[in-house]
Amino acid sequence: MSERARVFFACWPSPGLARAIHRQALRLQQSCKGRVMRPDTLHMTLAFLGDVERHRLPELQAVASRVAAVPFRISLTRQGSWHGHRIIWLAPEEVPAPLDLLQTKLCAGLRSAGFQLEGGSYKPHVTVLRNARSAPAEACCGEGLGWAVDAFRLVESQRLPDGASYRTLGEWPL
Repeated sequence: MSERARVFFACWPSPGLARAIHRQALRLQQSCKGRVMRPDTLHMTLAFLGDVERHRLPELQAVASRVAAVPFRISLTRQGSWHGHRIIWLAPEEVPAPLDLLQTKLCAGLRSAGFQLEGGSYKPHVTVLRNARSAPAEACCGEGLGWAVDAFRLVESQRLPDGASYRTLGEWPL
């Protein structure tokens, strides 16, 4: 096992919601092409740390255990693309205040503990297609997909030829 782990914090949908998101991804694939994300890999990232020394994983877990936040609901009502239409995503129209607070508290705790975070400003989304050939024709995805968020996870990502494999290293209820 490597001395470093590629890690991130994220919210994970229930299996039923993951299947509904996956169905929307399959519909998008018909027009956008690309590789559909597996239902078990669908998530909304809160903080991406990248490669972290394994001996520091308990520090990450300690930071997460100190984050006080409340459960919230979001609705994935928008769809769009990034990186020249290569990444297709679903996202909420507006960021609920409890999600913004959860993400802000988590990132502040991580920075205070000396961790470097990757990425710019926070844009909550669920990546549903990779290597797409075109953007979605419409910006909205119908009625939206309701999500009751009641926990967040620390996850290790391993790159495999057919996509990523994720292993949960800790989960904290809201």
